[in-house]
Amino acid sequence: FKKVLVECDNILVVQLLNDRIVWSSSLALIRNISDLYGQEWKVMLSYINREAN
Repeated sequence: FKKVLVECDNILVVQLLNDRIVWSSSLALIRNISDLYGQEWKVMLSYINREAN
């Protein structure tokens, strides 16, 4: 896949990852997700209401 769309119902997570202020996070999951952003693909992360998820 060259383009990936990720929808998340946690607005804080979406903001943190989109603003890329967690690159040096010590939280393993957040760090792993941030590492995925660095791959050779386009990742779009967007907020979705929990009811629509």
